[in-house]
Amino acid sequence: MIVFFYFLFSPPAGCDPREPSDACDLQIPNYERQFADTKANPFPQNLTPKPIFWENAIDGAFPDAISVPYIYLRDKHGVWLRYNERLSFDYLLGEDMPGEHYLYIEDDFSPSEEVRKKEKFYRHKSWNITLKEGANEIYKQTAHKITRQYIGSFDLHSNPGRTVWFPSSAEQNFEAISRLQIPLEAYDFPPKLNINTEITPQKYGKFRGDSEVLPVDENVYEIKTAQGAQKIRTSNMSKWPVEYKKQKAICGDKFCLFLFTDTDKEHKYCENIGNETAILFLNLERKFTSRSYTNSPLHRTNGYHFGLKEGYEIDDIASFEMIPSEFAEFRKEQQPDKMTYKNVPTGEKFIEYELKIYAKDGALINQYCDHYYMHKPIRELQ
Repeated sequence: MIVFFYFLFSPPAGCDPREPSDACDLQIPNYERQFADTKANPFPQNLTPKPIFWENAIDGAFPDAISVPYIYLRDKHGVWLRYNERLSFDYLLGEDMPGEHYLYIEDDFSPSEEVRKKEKFYRHKSWNITLKEGANEIYKQTAHKITRQYIGSFDLHSNPGRTVWFPSSAEQNFEAISRLQIPLEAYDFPPKLNINTEITPQKYGKFRGDSEVLPVDENVYEIKTAQGAQKIRTSNMSKWPVEYKKQKAICGDKFCLFLFTDTDKEHKYCENIGNETAILFLNLERKFTSRSYTNSPLHRTNGYHFGLKEGYEIDDIASFEMIPSEFAEFRKEQQPDKMTYKNVPTGEKFIEYELKIYAKDGALINQYCDHYYMHKPIRELQ
């Protein structure tokens, strides 16, 4: 039995987990071979850095093949800025387009999840990339980026191994495109999004908001911050697990709460809640500030989504409160029948915000998923 488990869990022959190599990867030569003849196009030399605009931008997404901290977009309003931060907003910089800039086009035709499972690779991305200067196409490339599964150690979950590019020159050329991105001189904005991770109950205490901000255009809001008015644009959250079809913005003195409701009754995370609702925070102390759920002041107590009680819709929301509270943590314990679980206290307590959403009639209307949120408030703090 010991010998059996040794061979089952030991690394493949020639694989040293301390120095990963091809021997530590699950290789699929027949699959990779079909991309080996992908034509490598020459990359133009001595390109001058200029602002890069994403010409075929996808709502709520970010370029995948290149790595830039932000990308520029344009529409009837003017020039927008989108940071490479998950669940952020777009920020309107102004109406004036720069005189010289590049246009970037990225068409994604990556294999489906079904193909990934069948072929057993970790990830495969495929793109058609075009870089334009004015009306002229200066670079065009089809590329495949295949990440193999790592098999150098036993793990019930797939881990990434080495990555191979077809053609191999695409990796270097895409990095060269990334280095072309520069700030627009006409506009003042930080190179990285202001995250403001210091939003804590100890610093800000209790706060609320009851002023609805109506969009000035589809998904476009004009928000008054301490540094002046700023137009922001939300998205339909097309990259989220579900598509949120309704949205609303409620603001207070220091923060705005953006709520996005999923109206799909058939595909729900949790059966015990009504319309699932996602949340984003906008800090009004300065411009270019957003808070994704991963570092939200509510990350531990309700992640980024909860539900509205049955009978209530997003249009019924009138106000919110963020209340410093002490929480008790629980864990699920299997019961003797082996079919059911019971929430059992772990003994751990912590302090964080409790979010309360109120309807126009004053009723508390938000509720949380019993399966995901293993805690409950004990008391409100002064």
